Amino acid sequence: VVLKESGVPFEFRTTFVKGIHQEDDAEAIAEWIEGNEPYYLQGYVDSGQVISPDGLDAFSMDAMQRMLIKAKKHCFNAALR
Repeated sequence: VVLKESGVPFEFRTTFVKGIHQEDDAEAIAEWIEGNEPYYLQGYVDSGQVISPDGLDAFSMDAMQRMLIKAKKHCFNAALR
């Protein structure tokens, strides 16, 4: 609430990681931050510097698109990044 009422420009973003998140998490997060502020769903990329990458992977582009559709139910300015 404080951030939304501050007048300072901001965006929300979540890096979705297969092995940590489920597809339904996108809608749950979007419902929590609901509104017109920008919300970006980002796919995980292993930079080679992740401390413990075992079991972590990127979601497919199809899965990211499905998550975006779910997120847009609550965050109209949601997009993939």
